[in-house]
Amino acid sequence: MSVEFVIFSPLAPSVFEGVAHQCRQRLDAWYEEHDSCDEWGEFFLGGWVPSVTDAAEMIWDDEGAGQACADSPKAKKILERLGTIRSAITIERPGNIDIDRMQVSILRFLVERAGPALVQFVDALELSEPVITDMRAREGMLGFEESEAVSAEQEQQEHVDLAGHDEETPVGCMVEAFVEELLVGELLDVDSSFTVEQACKALLEMFEKLDLAGDVSLAEAIVETLQATPGVLEVYGDDATIERLVREALA
Repeated sequence: MSVEFVIFSPLAPSVFEGVAHQCRQRLDAWYEEHDSCDEWGEFFLGGWVPSVTDAAEMIWDDEGAGQACADSPKAKKILERLGTIRSAITIERPGNIDIDRMQVSILRFLVERAGPALVQFVDALELSEPVITDMRAREGMLGFEESEAVSAEQEQQEHVDLAGHDEETPVGCMVEAFVEELLVGELLDVDSSFTVEQACKALLEMFEKLDLAGDVSLAEAIVETLQATPGVLEVYGDDATIERLVREALA
């Protein structure tokens, strides 16, 4: 079996490719300013998605001592999540995550933005949540993961710009454009009861009440509001993507 890591995501392929593109841009920017001998694997969109039978053979018990029982909670959760997978990113010939800090940073960047995902480490399949916890506990590459999120001051200005408007105002139209962009980019999964108008109304009401001095970021507040909107099944955009789309809508 070839040595590779694979991240299986519920995101649409075009959206997950955007995540990979963001990571490559971060790498290019980092290497313009730094040198490193760390090894890391090239990554690209695509990868073999295992069948239920093949996946079951790659699920190890929590101690890693042997294959997990098919009816174990871990196996059930992984196999259930397998049915939601829409895209994959493969990392070929990855670096050693015990010593290669850049590989840790790349893996953490991709998995944190993959949604409720699965991660294959060579012949072992894991839920993304414990992988993220593990990667966050490891030392990443200094400077690679500096936040690109908008500052609190910028968020506050966006809040001021958006508050106090309804769907018929220019800002209301911008909010509508933002929701439409989520739908077109397949960042918003909805059912037949969903309406753009209802989502816009909920967001505009949220902007009027939002207190950005607290612990909730603008992106988190938007996601929470949309998830509570009737007809919304899932919001797939990560914080950076949500914030970027908001800024573009306000431009």
